Amino acid sequence: MSIQSLPATAVDAAFLRRVYVYSLVLAGLAALVLAQTVSRPWGLGFAAAGVWSVANFWALERLMRMGVGPGPKDPVAIMIAGAVKAPVLYGLGAVIVVFGKFPPLSLIAGFSVPMTVLVLKVIGRILSAKMNASNELVGTGLSDQGSQSQVHPTQAREG
Repeated sequence: MSIQSLPATAVDAAFLRRVYVYSLVLAGLAALVLAQTVSRPWGLGFAAAGVWSVANFWALERLMRMGVGPGPKDPVAIMIAGAVKAPVLYGLGAVIVVFGKFPPLSLIAGFSVPMTVLVLKVIGRILSAKMNASNELVGTGLSDQGSQSQVHPTQAREG
C-alpha cells in the first residue's frame, strides 16, 4: 500500500482535532515530568512552547481551510484572520522566547510537539492501513508469499 492509495480525507477536521488534543495532553504531561526531573523552568518552557505551537498550528489550519477549502471564499475575512494571526501569535511567541527566561532547548522541544504528534499519527494510519490490507489478503489466501501456494487445511487432508 502506498501513500497515494490512502483516502483523500485522511487528514480531515476530526483527525486534526485529535492531533491538537493529543499534543496538548503530551505537552502537559511532559511538562510535569520535566518540571519534576529537570527543572521548573524546563517544564514551564516546554509547556508554553507546546501550547503556543498548537495554537499556531490551529490558526494555520483555519487559514488554509478558509483560503483553499471547499465552499465560498471571503478574501476580506482571510486577510483579517491572517493580519490578526501574525502579530498576535508571533508576538506572543517572541515574548515567550525573549522574556520567558526558559532554557532554549525546552522551547525547541515544546515547539515541535504538534508536528511530532502529527507525524506519528500519520505513520500510525499508514501502518494500520497496511496491516488491514495484509490481513484482508491473508484472509483470502492472496498474501504476497512469493510463488508459494497456500493450501487450505481441509485440502491438505484430501491429498
